[in-house]
Amino acid sequence: MTRRQAFASPVVAPLNAAVKPVSFALTWFLLWNLAVVMGETWQASLWYPPAAFSVALFLRFRARAVPMVSLGIGLTAIQDAVVNQNADPRLVLVWLAFTFSHT
Repeated sequence: MTRRQAFASPVVAPLNAAVKPVSFALTWFLLWNLAVVMGETWQASLWYPPAAFSVALFLRFRARAVPMVSLGIGLTAIQDAVVNQNADPRLVLVWLAFTFSHT
């Protein structure tokens, strides 16, 4: 059995299909936090790590990258709400606005 056949098995293939988008969303979330630690400002620049990763995802996956980027943005919105203890219902609007701006 070749390596490609092992990853195409009926057990591994669905798991692999679910893990990739989640891992990309977590990478986006970690890049966002890394940018905060580095002191980067929010701006429309390819040098901003989450924006560069979004562009890379869209170049590779096209429209299929929208849920991955949206999940990463959602994680940052949830983190912001938890850290600031701000359970604002407008948080969903912020999530959608950031998703739209990154796509």
